Amino acid sequence: MNRRELDLLLLSIAPDVGLEALQQSGELATLFPSVQAMVGFGGGDAGHKDLWGHTKQVVKQTRPELLLRVAALFHDVGKPATITRYRRANKADEIGFPQHERVGARLFQTDLRASCVLSEDDIEYVYFILLNLGRVEAYQEHWTDSAVRRLSLELGFMADAVLAVAEADCTTSKPAKRAAQLRRVDDLRRRIGQLRTADAVLPALPKGLGTAVAAKTGLSGPELGVVLGALKARVEAGELPRNAAIEVYMSQFPHAATPTPEDDARTEFNNELARGELLGD
Repeated sequence: MNRRELDLLLLSIAPDVGLEALQQSGELATLFPSVQAMVGFGGGDAGHKDLWGHTKQVVKQTRPELLLRVAALFHDVGKPATITRYRRANKADEIGFPQHERVGARLFQTDLRASCVLSEDDIEYVYFILLNLGRVEAYQEHWTDSAVRRLSLELGFMADAVLAVAEADCTTSKPAKRAAQLRRVDDLRRRIGQLRTADAVLPALPKGLGTAVAAKTGLSGPELGVVLGALKARVEAGELPRNAAIEVYMSQFPHAATPTPEDDARTEFNNELARGELLGD
């Protein structure tokens, strides 16, 4: 299969039908072994969903862009290799798939590099989606702005792509559960947009912070610049709030600077200069 054929398959009106035909022909197992491994996995009394049926539906629900639909096709391939049963007293076993996103992303790389269907840049694009999909789907509405900002910064320009696949990854037949999942994705998209708009307008640090830091630490020049740069980096990473009150940033410096002999000498020199004692006759 080449890229054009993959285009025709995944961007058709009914990609789920095309994928089933590919599987029935035996070509899926040759082309993408990790996807084939999902066929027959789950459903019935297995305690978890029919993975192949779920995957086909997610592909169909994903926005019709090739790389997004490739990500949808591979988004759960790590589950067969990571299924774990947790024993619970007097209750049915609980099933989980620890680290399945990371495992699945590596399986995807292996399959696609072997098939030579996508370029290396395209493989890395999809790999990023697969690696970060679980982080987006873990979002809850009670997350702080700092947590959302940190996720937004780490997703960068890929945020829309990851959100698009997360939105499609909802195949429950329960209306309330489906509505809640879609609402979370919409809320995260809205908050990322709001924070990016606000951050584009507000400077990272408040006016006057440099003067306050210099007064408390005794730093100046390049050394002061390094400290302010580090504070700005922490703001951009979502570890500190943007353009908050000066006191918020000053709390990062619990101790005032201890004057050194050089500082004392410099202060005395400046005092003498101010009094005119060094001006001569």
